[in-house]
Amino acid sequence: MEWYKFVLLIISVGLVQFAISHFVNKGKNLATKEDISKITKQIESVKEYYNKSLEEYKIDLQKEFEHHKYILNLCQSLDDKLISCISRCLKAKISNEFNYPQNDNDLVVENKKLASFMNTYKNRYKYDKTLSKLCDISTKINTLLEVGDLEKSEYDGKIYCEIPVSDKKNLLSLLNKSLAIFLPPLKTDMPEK
Repeated sequence: MEWYKFVLLIISVGLVQFAISHFVNKGKNLATKEDISKITKQIESVKEYYNKSLEEYKIDLQKEFEHHKYILNLCQSLDDKLISCISRCLKAKISNEFNYPQNDNDLVVENKKLASFMNTYKNRYKYDKTLSKLCDISTKINTLLEVGDLEKSEYDGKIYCEIPVSDKKNLLSLLNKSLAIFLPPLKTDMPEK
């Protein structure tokens, strides 16, 4: 064999090896690009799933927050109404003036509203001993009124109701204690600077 043919053969074999090597590497690169594409799609899928789950969780938390906010507002509204009933009972005229009969008419009227409110929402307030006792005495006085067992007197053509003294003292004491539950004392001592 002639030497130049031998050189051409070696060059040809080298070129073939180079071509094969080039196409194999190019194939590997293509496979790598396809793998990267698959991995990217999987990552995007996981991101999408995570974002969707996160949004659903946010919505659930918002619903739960709104529910708790509604319950809190409802309870606050009930407590405001109870405070109002208690305050009206405490402000009711209690006349013990000289030469006049005992006059608990205003207190009896306001107590009737209080008894009605407390019995309607008894489940809210029954776990506090003071409020439970207030409900009991208020209901007792209201029952006395309804069955006609409150003492009544007439003066100047008017009829005056009189709550039994022990029940009235108990009612007034529990009204004040109950109000203290909702209205904490003011702190007047300010720290010095």
